[in-house]
Amino acid sequence: GWVSQRPLMAREIGAVRDSSSIAFTASYAHSRGVVRASPDGSRVASAHEHRLHVRDVQSGSLLALFSCIDAVDDVQWSCDSGYVLCALYTRGYVQAWSLADASWHCKIDEGALGLSHARWAPDGRHILATSDFCLRLTIWSLLDRAVHFVRYPKYKDAAVDFAPDGRLMAIAHRRDGRDSVTVLGCEAWEAKAAFAVDTHDLVDLRWAPSQPAAFAVLDSPLQYKVLFYSAEGECLRTYAPIESGALHGCALGAKLLSWSRTHAQLAIGSYDERARVLGGNRWQEIADLDHPQQLRASFSPDAVAYVEQPPHGDLVTVSNGRSNGISAVEELPRRNSSPRSYVAQMLPLSVPALKPNMDISAPKLGVGLAEWSRDGRYLATRNDNMPRVLWIWDSNCFALHSVLVQHGMVRAAAWHPSRPLLAVCTGNAAVYFWTPQGCRVAPLPDGRNLHLSALQWTSVGDVLVLIDREHFCLCYAELHAETEVARGLLRGGISAAPGEAVADDPTGN
Repeated sequence: GWVSQRPLMAREIGAVRDSSSIAFTASYAHSRGVVRASPDGSRVASAHEHRLHVRDVQSGSLLALFSCIDAVDDVQWSCDSGYVLCALYTRGYVQAWSLADASWHCKIDEGALGLSHARWAPDGRHILATSDFCLRLTIWSLLDRAVHFVRYPKYKDAAVDFAPDGRLMAIAHRRDGRDSVTVLGCEAWEAKAAFAVDTHDLVDLRWAPSQPAAFAVLDSPLQYKVLFYSAEGECLRTYAPIESGALHGCALGAKLLSWSRTHAQLAIGSYDERARVLGGNRWQEIADLDHPQQLRASFSPDAVAYVEQPPHGDLVTVSNGRSNGISAVEELPRRNSSPRSYVAQMLPLSVPALKPNMDISAPKLGVGLAEWSRDGRYLATRNDNMPRVLWIWDSNCFALHSVLVQHGMVRAAAWHPSRPLLAVCTGNAAVYFWTPQGCRVAPLPDGRNLHLSALQWTSVGDVLVLIDREHFCLCYAELHAETEVARGLLRGGISAAPGEAVADDPTGN
């Protein structure tokens, strides 16, 4: 059953008519974490040693089996799901296969320069291969066997991105201690513009999804700076909060960029444990989302915390921040008979945190995950020194909507491709689902001892690929919850058993 919400002033407590259904396929072996769902959502490809398996998403049945010349390091689908490539980095080869024509295949040999990364261009008929030591990027055409070269890309797989319409590619270079960007047209692969960028050490770049003529550039963590450039090389905006002293005592800067697909909004995950959101025509700061360890009721009066109960019926202790500065500990027993469940409560709340090791180059600190829902309404974030906590923000007001406190570390989170449904995995044999109405836990069947570390929705939705180190399975999740409403209040914390819920008053009272 669901543990649901949404508390405002008066609350509705009622029974959930749960028309949801969740089913799992058998487990399939894979190696190196190489499991990819096709863009059309009909197939899933996985590599096991030197073999490529292609399965039907709806049944899990094997559709095709391809044999490569060596162990497969990566797999990528073309945009139309008609072709799949296998990258063999140790051998310097790329092999591509057709799903429609079993007799067609392609082998690309990068020769003495080696191979460090391979991917498809947006048209699905060109393959981009980066050599070892980033000496060059080679663009191979499957149409006429033409070959184009781009010299000295800065990274093998980062700082290369395509405009939303697929007509332009931006790629970063670094020569003589200076960063630069080249913008190429994807029809003839000729340079449209080449220009220096005002960065200390460029980390990444991302095209704006709603403005195809502009992209964002992320500077080194030592220099908190995000720059916006046009395709012609004009600097449209420089965002540098360090100049205004807004970094809250942290010496490190930005960590990642995440664009909303439907809005011109950019989330910037930062080492100072905040996510900043830029928006508008000039990308002004419109939100500064803090991730404090002590969540007071005033931080977000309407937010609900979902605390996962540990398995085997153990109790969980949640600090509620009461009693005049002395943290009172409230024991919330699990009334649910299932092995895993959530307890829902209002703020205040003290969330678990770790002390990061600041003596290493990449400390576990700051916002290292930021994922927008498909409609751009919600933003899910994880502060890396609070690895068991997932924060969900409502972009209508950029207030905290929900906070999930998990029993294990949040390994991955993925939004449904068409509706506000978030799937989460924490390294155990269960998948967690969040919607604006509440949460539920879906444990894998008995005997399916997977430790899930990654997950991905298929493009059609309702099918989820669950991946652990050596196996994967498919999850068919049709999640719907309707609430029969009865008047009530939510005060402090509640323990919701199956059939209990907290929901909005449909009358708006």
